[in-house]
Amino acid sequence: MSIEYKIQNAQPKDATGLASLAQRGFKGYPFESVYDPISLAGNIAKGEIRIIALLQPDLQRIIGTAVLGVDGLMAEIKRVIVDPDYRKNGLAKDMTIHLAQEAEKRHAHPYTDTRADQIGMQRSSLGAGLKAVSIETGKHVVFDHRDGDDKPVGPARESMVHMTSLEIPSESLYEGLRKWPPLLAEKLIENMEKAQHNPEEKNREVATTRLPSAQKVREKIYGMLSEAQNGFQVLYDEQDVTIISHGNIKMTIIKPDASGFLETNELTSKEDLEYVLRLSEAIGLQIVTGYENVHDGKRVLLMSEDSLIPAMVRPWQVSEKKAPEWQVGFRKTMNDYDQCLHHIRLDETVRRQLEEFVTNLRANVLNN
Repeated sequence: MSIEYKIQNAQPKDATGLASLAQRGFKGYPFESVYDPISLAGNIAKGEIRIIALLQPDLQRIIGTAVLGVDGLMAEIKRVIVDPDYRKNGLAKDMTIHLAQEAEKRHAHPYTDTRADQIGMQRSSLGAGLKAVSIETGKHVVFDHRDGDDKPVGPARESMVHMTSLEIPSESLYEGLRKWPPLLAEKLIENMEKAQHNPEEKNREVATTRLPSAQKVREKIYGMLSEAQNGFQVLYDEQDVTIISHGNIKMTIIKPDASGFLETNELTSKEDLEYVLRLSEAIGLQIVTGYENVHDGKRVLLMSEDSLIPAMVRPWQVSEKKAPEWQVGFRKTMNDYDQCLHHIRLDETVRRQLEEFVTNLRANVLNN
């Protein structure tokens, strides 16, 4: 069935329709504000870059939406939702293209972290000119997965394909990795190869126990964090996100996602890193990730010596004052992470791009 629609900027008055759309087409999302009209209206009023697709000819029904999150020179296309009744009509791709063009108008590099089990969304990113670079296994949580018969199969950690418009010469990545200890570079490449294949079947009982619902996970981590409030400073705190610091390290805690993201600097010590990793496990996080410049040998060794493993790479540009760089994602997993992973399904073009990228890494780093 062919449909016609109009894509335009969202307004606060669209919040009720957006909440209804999310309930129909975005089940199990960890940030429950997407289902709340008041939160949606507030975010739009504060300047959230969100588009909607209205069904022609009366333009009364919202059948799609997507958000552009701009952070410096990087712009993530996210929260792409299409009404289940109107899927497979090219709308997701059109919205992705629309926001990619909006990012470029703002002189930012569009990218997506696309669910590795959603071939349609991967193709939408390809259609917007984005290219697959690597997979982050189990990066986020989705609390409502369905099988082929639309029967619920419980929560799981979702792998994400990093797809980007930012192009940096690969030789810069190769040069950086050649300076690493050979075994560490080999570990990165092995992990990137492994990420392209399905993880072991999740343990539904463990996954349901660890990830019962967004609300329960958020409340548990908030409670554990409150009990452990000794030795760190809270820099920011709201319903879903808390940012803490200890010494010369910061961590952004995504509570309903049971995940943490590290921010180090040139003064970060081994003790700083060890502290936040111990805290992460104690409060119930399942994965902690830090992104480091491949050429920053000091911080690369700091991460690897504290049992964080290199798992993925991405091209990134922090600011206009800094040149684009290749970053490596280091991660530590805990609290039954390995038993909570969802399967992946890759578009063939995406799979080919990922395989080609890793093959070139191996040839130019390990076999050079």
